[in-house]
Amino acid sequence: MRNIKPPSQDRLISVVNNAFPPRMELEVLVCDIMLDHAEIQKVKLGDIEQFWQVKPTNAIVRWIHAPLGQGLLHSSIEDMFLHSKARGKPFRNAGIAGFPYLEIDSVHFRERDDILHLHDVYQTLRGHELLNNYLDEMCLSGDRNASLDHDLAWREKIMGRKRSFWGLALPDIPFEPSEGLTFQGPLRIAIPAESAFDRSSIGSRKDQFDGAKLVVAPFRCFHRADGVLLTMSAATGIDQLHRDFPTDLRESRKIRMTNRKASVIGNVLADLEQHGASGWRDKNVEWFLIYLITEIGVAPQNSVGGRSAMSLLSTLQSTLVDLKRERYGRWERQKTIRLVQDHLICLDDLKLLQVSYVRKLELFQRLETDIGTLVEADYISANAHDNNQSANERVKWAIKVVSEDKRYVDHMLEDLTASLNALFHLRSIEQNELAMVTDDQNRALYLFTGITIVFLPLSFFTSYFGMNIADIRETDMEQGGFWKFCGAITAALILLV
Repeated sequence: MRNIKPPSQDRLISVVNNAFPPRMELEVLVCDIMLDHAEIQKVKLGDIEQFWQVKPTNAIVRWIHAPLGQGLLHSSIEDMFLHSKARGKPFRNAGIAGFPYLEIDSVHFRERDDILHLHDVYQTLRGHELLNNYLDEMCLSGDRNASLDHDLAWREKIMGRKRSFWGLALPDIPFEPSEGLTFQGPLRIAIPAESAFDRSSIGSRKDQFDGAKLVVAPFRCFHRADGVLLTMSAATGIDQLHRDFPTDLRESRKIRMTNRKASVIGNVLADLEQHGASGWRDKNVEWFLIYLITEIGVAPQNSVGGRSAMSLLSTLQSTLVDLKRERYGRWERQKTIRLVQDHLICLDDLKLLQVSYVRKLELFQRLETDIGTLVEADYISANAHDNNQSANERVKWAIKVVSEDKRYVDHMLEDLTASLNALFHLRSIEQNELAMVTDDQNRALYLFTGITIVFLPLSFFTSYFGMNIADIRETDMEQGGFWKFCGAITAALILLV
């Protein structure tokens, strides 16, 4: 056998860095929002601390967005930011106990092959000892933040978790519907599944979403009194649907994040770059935070693209209709199993959306109470002015959109559950019919076997006693010779069989 030379460590490092970029090299967006425009710059995560220390004097808000999923590194960055200066107005009702900051689920699409690649790289290389030793040593290479290494060391001690490259990088993988929704809270760190399920309810049935997978990632927001806002999320997929969806799906995660047509983040950045805070009812970080969280909350949607693509819910409805039609096809073993699997996968997607909408509604309803508190403190305005929406109007609009979508999903979930039950009933009836046919065939075979048992000995004796060996021409073989010859052949055949 020919010896196969394993890849060099440099090649393996290249593969890992392509799938999971070095942590300190992650691209962070810094947007300084002025009254009539915004200035955007891209910096490295290894330098993020210096950009939240001081806000430019002419900026109303400095918005910093880091593409980080929940994990050890996420928690350190969060604490470093929150302890850097005085915190902003708290959202005591919209947050959870001890965590008065906003968090919402970002439901979006990612390329299925990209997710599978992330899982494959992790599964294949996590046991490579020499490679992992190197990755662990270099996991903070390029870190120029003053406090990050110290904070991580403290966090390792408190949480009993050793710092490792994979521990910091694995939150890049988004959560799939079958894994349920992410946890909430500062210390509830959820890790995605180590293996991916290579199926999608709509990606395998609708050309528009060919190769796409519906996933979820938490979008978390932290703000300070001086107008600096930090947001973090592993959501780097498509949450705005339009006719160029297949092309945008194949773009790199870094490009998609700033793509105005494909990403809510990209669209908000583009709008800020052109108009700044001129359309804000209140020129403060709290108003912008409410605006941003409502935009994330109603996604994915297709309104920005002029509804040139099917919406998510319309596509799921079309998929449901296809599944219901296929119930009436003839029973085929593998086809039926596949149809049941498609029902279950679609159920996962709908349950994901249902629970996500419930959580979003609860968040927005609690946020209304917090807005009332801010209005009473005369910090934000209660009503619109010059066609500029108030924070309360933004939240009411989001509640209306999410409520309508939730009702639609609830109906589809009931319909799909009924469809799956009907499929089981139909297949049960078919199986009963097949069992009855099989039973009739078994009875006929049993009767035939009984008749054969009766007549086989008669046929044997009739044939045996009807033989006249001595009368066979040119032979004097008798009964004994017949049994020796035929018996030997019969015994040989029995042994062979």
